[in-house]
Amino acid sequence: MNAFRFAVYASLVLSVSAAQETAKPTEPEYNRIAFYLDGQGSLVPLERQQINAQVKVKALGFGGAKSSARFNGAKSPVRFKADDKIQFVIRLDTQGEDPTTLINLDVLTPTKSTREVVIAKAGPMGIHGESTKGNATLSINCAKYGEHSIRFAPGVKLPPGEYVITSKGSHEGFLFGID
Repeated sequence: MNAFRFAVYASLVLSVSAAQETAKPTEPEYNRIAFYLDGQGSLVPLERQQINAQVKVKALGFGGAKSSARFNGAKSPVRFKADDKIQFVIRLDTQGEDPTTLINLDVLTPTKSTREVVIAKAGPMGIHGESTKGNATLSINCAKYGEHSIRFAPGVKLPPGEYVITSKGSHEGFLFGID
């Protein structure tokens, strides 16, 4: 009878450890590509675009200038509801760095055909220049996800609008909208 109990116990331990081994989260294959993490743990692609840097000078510089990052299209085709649980996953080689210094979540200002975030402004003839990047950047909460990735979520509930995720060292933005 003891041999039978041992066999049952051993098979339970092996099946539990096998189940734990298969429960590893799905991670992005490549670095610096952000995905939406749905309620089932699946990675859903976001709209992906190159960052188009633009500088606008007013009246040959006498009226000031502004520098911005622009994205094509007035609205992202990737949409979430305001009451959805919004969280993302990105694979980063953080090597002990604080991931909140490597990932940005920014609010975009839509126009008829583009969305943009103003990065810097300068007054007339370049006098009194200032970085405005922090004005559109939202706080995020980060946690390790799997072996090589970071799970992050906005630090505040996102109101309806257009948003972009960027990471240090990347020339791409990952865009979505909230309805």
